[in-house]
Amino acid sequence: MDKGSKTSQPSVDLEKFVLGQGGIQGNSRDASICVFREDEGLTLILSRECADANNISYSSVFRMITLSVHSSWDAVRFLATITSRLDMHGISVDPISA
Repeated sequence: MDKGSKTSQPSVDLEKFVLGQGGIQGNSRDASICVFREDEGLTLILSRECADANNISYSSVFRMITLSVHSSWDAVRFLATITSRLDMHGISVDPISA
């Protein structure tokens, strides 16, 4: 792998997360990790607990793996390497970079 693997600080969040669809209600907006505005409506990434408490629909539950890497073009290649290796093991990935 590239130099991103030498500087990454991986962590797995023990909380379970969902991609929820629907309107944003007070606490769900504050608790959202990310909000995507799409043609068909809003998609939220939030904890399953928050989605259940706010009656936000979802179909799958996920874990969050965070790889803290300094932002650069090397990090982009690093993400491509990581996602392809997870795919080789049948692990689906919905990467988000910020």
